[in-house]
Amino acid sequence: MRTPELKQLDLNKKGAITCIPEENYMNTMLHVVEPELEKCKKSGYFVADDSAKLYYESYSVPNPAGTIVISHGFIESVLKYKEMIYYFTSAGYQVYGLDHRGHGRSERLVKDISLVHITSFDQFVADFKCFLDSVVKKDMADKKLILYAHSMGGAIGALFLEKHPDYFQKAILSSPMMEINSGKFPKWIARFLADFHTWTGKGASYVYTHKPFNGEYEYHNAPVTSEVRYQYYFDKILANDFLKTNGSSFNWLSEAYKATEELKKNADKIQIPVLLFKAAADSFVHPEGYYQFAKRAKNVTIINTQDTKHELYKSTSDFLCAYLNAIFEFIEADA
Repeated sequence: MRTPELKQLDLNKKGAITCIPEENYMNTMLHVVEPELEKCKKSGYFVADDSAKLYYESYSVPNPAGTIVISHGFIESVLKYKEMIYYFTSAGYQVYGLDHRGHGRSERLVKDISLVHITSFDQFVADFKCFLDSVVKKDMADKKLILYAHSMGGAIGALFLEKHPDYFQKAILSSPMMEINSGKFPKWIARFLADFHTWTGKGASYVYTHKPFNGEYEYHNAPVTSEVRYQYYFDKILANDFLKTNGSSFNWLSEAYKATEELKKNADKIQIPVLLFKAAADSFVHPEGYYQFAKRAKNVTIINTQDTKHELYKSTSDFLCAYLNAIFEFIEADA
């Protein structure tokens, strides 16, 4: 095992990307960012290995420096990453992202639009490979391929890197789900309850404390530090039923626990450089999982951040500038 490299994010170090100021955020997103992205956007569906139809988007740029693939988090969608896509394309990278199975516009196993239910986390990984093979690698320029993954998407990304080490050249894992915070329940109880309900035929039911989307504005309980960024996506959710995903099934939770154990156990199979961002106050994942993962993987740098919550890409503009600078510095470094 190796000792992972630990760094503190330098908030005073700014790069070439200028982040959207919060005082004019909504107007800029609606009247500048969205129209600009529509000009270079393609969208459609690809067919997974079990014939499920999964939604994706791509954003092209002239003479791209490389390709960035986004793997979104739990109850999210690629639509939530408009601002990040704007920064990536502005820096000269073409971007691809999909709605994971059970999310956004992609096919679901249950009729309840609020519930994320799966039978196996391996299906997420298989879907991701199918997306890369049938869409991304088919169209991408012959340049470097970079993974940007958040939370659940980070777990999917880590599992993918372990199973398929030759696809990506570098990976950015932002608050990846490597050790689940089970809240008031000890981990062993939470995992037992998830497994028990799955074994007894209730795997497609909501886990305790999760519920259907109710339209309530809950910024103060949200895992973000920028209210205007929260408001922007909340408005999108209210306007689009396919975004009203809000909770997990017992089967999803059971499979998520298995996935986090697997990705830590097999981290030594990851050979590429990985930049892992750790939020300061993360109520969704425990940082211990990061250190277990990083000790086994070949080349992981953990970046500590200050005054942040789980969704780092929904932080204040000052933080985002430093966050993006670290990302682009990592991507563009020779390695």
